[in-house]
Amino acid sequence: MATTYTWQTTNLERKTEESGLNDVVFKVSWTYTGVDSENDSDGNPYRGSFSDTTLIGSPDPDNFTAFANVTKDQCKAWVLAVLAEEDPERNEDTLKAKIDAQIERKKSPPEKVGVPDSW
Repeated sequence: MATTYTWQTTNLERKTEESGLNDVVFKVSWTYTGVDSENDSDGNPYRGSFSDTTLIGSPDPDNFTAFANVTKDQCKAWVLAVLAEEDPERNEDTLKAKIDAQIERKKSPPEKVGVPDSW
């Protein structure tokens, strides 16, 4: 299985002022998506995703980036740092593993619903 992963920051929330700093990002909403190289019976690639909103810590005045200058890579790094701080086992690899498990469940679902074709 070859899966391509994409990180997307979907929204940022900011405080207009905090500790003498302006436009301080404090919350990052994000989605991490995996798209498998294998297609389902309809010809669509199997997908899995994980979304969350993460509160990031107070800004470091010596290493501060105002909202207008924040990059996508910074947001991802902030989120991953908070996740690792909360739980050292929670990192990008564990997010990928969750996505991979979603994709595998779609490929081989443990349960199915429906009625027989002959009905």
